[in-house]
Amino acid sequence: MNRREFLYISALSTASLVFAGCGIDPQGRGYSINLPMVLVSKKFAEQFPIKQDLSYGGFKYGTIEIVDPKLLGPKGKDKMSLGVGFKFYNMFLPEGINGSVSLNSGIRYEPTTTNIFLVKPEVEEVTVQNVSLGQFLTTEIRKIIGVVVAETIEKRPIYNLKENKSMVSGFIKGIDIRNGEIVLTFGL
Repeated sequence: MNRREFLYISALSTASLVFAGCGIDPQGRGYSINLPMVLVSKKFAEQFPIKQDLSYGGFKYGTIEIVDPKLLGPKGKDKMSLGVGFKFYNMFLPEGINGSVSLNSGIRYEPTTTNIFLVKPEVEEVTVQNVSLGQFLTTEIRKIIGVVVAETIEKRPIYNLKENKSMVSGFIKGIDIRNGEIVLTFGL
């Protein structure tokens, strides 16, 4: 990139920051803007469904299909909330059991790939939709489902900043969750 291209991109980025409603970062790192959660959630959902073997201690319990993730930023919280659906099936339950997993997580930014990931998702709740079939899922299997979902989700980026052409990822000084919003902080 030559100097002229750099100045052009810098000017466009600065203008987009001004018009996008930027603010000053409370930690003094630069200017901050919110990344629209609707956009992040939509891009993240495009990676699903995901099938994963459900095994623990060398024993395979079955297969889990993770579907329909909903990524939310609850107001007043500095963590992301994630709800995902699942379908668990094995040789005893060939039609499978549907359910959902609720998670809370922080985020991390990987500058080399410009990906944003959930970090250390914590399982809040594992529910089964069909109560009569739910008796076949022991507490241990429910815990394993939660762990497998959390580990699978943690490996997938929720968003790549290259998706948004107006952001110059080289100037990112921090990514935080503030009041339920993903906030990007830019600085030189």
